[in-house]
Amino acid sequence: MSQSKDSNVSIKKRPTFLTVLLILSSISLVTILFSSLMALGSGPMTEEELNKQEVELAKSKTQLDDAKLDEETQEMMEGIADLGFAKISYIHNQIFVLYHCTQLLIFALGAAGVYYLYRMKKIGFHLYIIYSLLSVAYVYFIFPKTLISTYEISINFVLGAVFVGLYAVNLKYFNETPSDPNSNYEYTN
Repeated sequence: MSQSKDSNVSIKKRPTFLTVLLILSSISLVTILFSSLMALGSGPMTEEELNKQEVELAKSKTQLDDAKLDEETQEMMEGIADLGFAKISYIHNQIFVLYHCTQLLIFALGAAGVYYLYRMKKIGFHLYIIYSLLSVAYVYFIFPKTLISTYEISINFVLGAVFVGLYAVNLKYFNETPSDPNSNYEYTN
């Protein structure tokens, strides 16, 4: 009986494009994991370290002045730099643990999504959509409105939408449920 079941199952290879998407998603997730764990392990920046960051920002602004950019571009770059420093300062002075624990929770959701996507389960796609939305939306819950950059939100939203769209193109290869009894395919690497 075991042989007849095995003979009805045809082995189908995972599409290369899907494998590449999974690798890129995994790299992104590992980056989030390591940055959050390293930050939590080392703790928030001291006042001295924040002052060094501020000095580096001032040096960067001086270099921007020397770059001879048009006034509008220079103001935009300085605004992005100031906002970035204000955000770093806010994270390290007020919401350090909340920020990095939120990052770890979002990582866990994304990792679960990628795991199920790797296993060719549609639930992974749904988890990945939630992960992509939370990666954009969580800033509205933990940062004050003055520290939220529309530019940064837009980039994160577009990147998330692109990856969700690319995974959606591959949905035809996924199983309906974790143990779909009607599936005659077994996926391999």
